[in-house]
Amino acid sequence: IIADKVTDAKGHEHNVTTVKGGVENSSDLKSVVFGQNIKSIGNSAFYNCQQLESVTLNSNLETLSSSTFENCYKLASVNLQDTKVTAIPSDCFYRCGLTEINIPATITEVGNRAFYGCDSVVTITVNTATIPESCFKPYDTDKCKLTTVNIGKNVKSIGNYAFQYQTR
Repeated sequence: IIADKVTDAKGHEHNVTTVKGGVENSSDLKSVVFGQNIKSIGNSAFYNCQQLESVTLNSNLETLSSSTFENCYKLASVNLQDTKVTAIPSDCFYRCGLTEINIPATITEVGNRAFYGCDSVVTITVNTATIPESCFKPYDTDKCKLTTVNIGKNVKSIGNYAFQYQTR
């Protein structure tokens, strides 16, 4: 659990609003629950946490950053529906173990390669205006499990290679 508050040596409490890093490359981290004060998760904060299986975001979260969960191979699901997040930056979920991707209409921007290499994904639902370049391109086409793509009415453009090599 990433706490809402910390107490310093003098006994003063401080709100924790940003997770900048410090756990990247952790080989022991299995789950993360973000306290309600956390509003931002920094670049590569959980990069290469290969044992990370579960992430619980809070309803006040506003910002994800590039490569936040990159190479979290066992991370099977993340619920963005109940957050204030409006953008999924480049490489944010690059090579994660996600089995379902649901991008709600509240997400107004998705970066290139945001979900690149998520070969375990079976269903993708997108309702954002633009699906960028290489967004859902698999890393290993032989392991790709995608069977269903739901394109919402808000989608206006699909970038080059967004679904490249998705053959099922």
